[in-house]
Amino acid sequence: MSHSQPSPSAVFASLPELVRCLAEQICSTREFTTLCLVNKTFNAAITPVLYRQLTISGSTGHGAVSLQLALASTKKYDHVRELLVRGSGNRGSSDFQSLVSQLLPSLSRLRTFTWRGGSNPLPVAVLSALHKSSPAIKAIHIDFPNDMGQRLGYSDFPPPPDVQLEQRRLYERPDLTVFSCLEELTLNNLHEELPWWRAQVAQVLRNSPRLRALELSLADQTLEHYNKRNEREKFEGFFDQLCDDYGKTGAVPLRLRSLHLGNAVYPYSLDSLQRLTDLHFLERVHIENVGVWHGGVIISMYDDGDDSGIIFDAFGPAHCPNLRDLSVAGYRKDVHRFLAALDPPSARRLAILCPDMTTGYEPAALLRPNPIYPSLPLHVRMLEMELRRNQIRLFDNDGRLLNHDEIPSAKQVLEDLVSGDDGTLEGLAVHLTESPGPKIGFDELDLLTNALQKLDNLTQLAVNINDEKRVKREAANKVVRVLATAPPRLRYIRLYSWYWRVWRAAGDTKVRLEELDISEVEHVELLQGLPTWEPGSF
Repeated sequence: MSHSQPSPSAVFASLPELVRCLAEQICSTREFTTLCLVNKTFNAAITPVLYRQLTISGSTGHGAVSLQLALASTKKYDHVRELLVRGSGNRGSSDFQSLVSQLLPSLSRLRTFTWRGGSNPLPVAVLSALHKSSPAIKAIHIDFPNDMGQRLGYSDFPPPPDVQLEQRRLYERPDLTVFSCLEELTLNNLHEELPWWRAQVAQVLRNSPRLRALELSLADQTLEHYNKRNEREKFEGFFDQLCDDYGKTGAVPLRLRSLHLGNAVYPYSLDSLQRLTDLHFLERVHIENVGVWHGGVIISMYDDGDDSGIIFDAFGPAHCPNLRDLSVAGYRKDVHRFLAALDPPSARRLAILCPDMTTGYEPAALLRPNPIYPSLPLHVRMLEMELRRNQIRLFDNDGRLLNHDEIPSAKQVLEDLVSGDDGTLEGLAVHLTESPGPKIGFDELDLLTNALQKLDNLTQLAVNINDEKRVKREAANKVVRVLATAPPRLRYIRLYSWYWRVWRAAGDTKVRLEELDISEVEHVELLQGLPTWEPGSF
């Protein structure tokens, strides 16, 4: 009697190891939930992956707290590796802060802790509990409230003495030096007592020789506080001093792959930067090279309008041969001067992103010949460009502000983009103008669609519109289908705050759009760091 052999799919579905390998390649929570319902083997293999990330929101109430604690008692949280805490816009959300403290003992295998607290600071007790409960922690990301310094009494209008004393007891001087072997560290909105912070961060870095990603910024309110008192020396040169402090510990330079430098955290000295990290390993760099607006006051970060003093040349191929992503907040003259001097092979490896193009220069100028820069035109791997030409201010080579009729049109910019592209361009971010009137339309849509058809290797597209609040979802769906159909190899598209995966059968001009799960967005290079909205998390 012969026995039929099981099909390959049946064999696959019966092996938890293979199912787990499949699950590790998936980012969508929806797909995880569906696969868990297939059978017991799938459920057992996928449950650990489904529960690897836990999100707690500042809107959490008493009922949600009870539910989360009940889930923790079922051992599901043994699988959690990433904890994301999102605070609300209101102070004093004690429920969710209490929930974090109560859950941490159940998260002994946690590897990533992220506190996006909004108006809610990170209690030092939570940080102590994290150190005690999660010995395997590898990544810590903390955003402090922008007014943390004022809450602690470092302002002209401190809180009442009893409130200030309580705030300092709960939140002042969180001890990060207890953590070691970190691979990622984010500290945003560092506030007053910056010398203490430098000492803290330098020691944490010394304790983490395998650190691969570092992000730092200073709080707007702290900068405004010191600027008002003519005490700019308390924040100017913060990053260089930090690099030097790290060097004085005797630790060897780190091998950072990602360096994100926010408000007033700028590299001015190559020697200092090289004390901190070996630049050969850097792949991603962001510099927030703009002034700060706070309290009705503009705080300039630079002495000279044309030159910030930031050492952009340090990120060129001579020092950073493996750099793939360079993003800045403002496309200034020193940024353009650095990029326009690159050699073509180095440019082809780079993604150049910049949301602010109102300083007299634009990334699209890299696509145009210029006698001052013999390397131009250059074509890069990813580029951000402004198609709302009435929003552009441009200077000529002599520093003269161009008249509106002298500024290259959107049509010319797109023709420059297409004419020199040899298949290099993988990602494109564009800003469009919304047409007025009862029907939503976009002035440059036809021009953009025509150009996209000629970009053979474009896989990622992000489209930003000036006034997205007026646009209905139905109109967005129509526009995104037109745009998604144009590039022959497009895989991901963003329009407003919506994200889609693009499916296209080989040789087929029709596309199918699948909206991305919020957890999938961060895995798409061009979409990383863009604001996202996350519905209905605890």
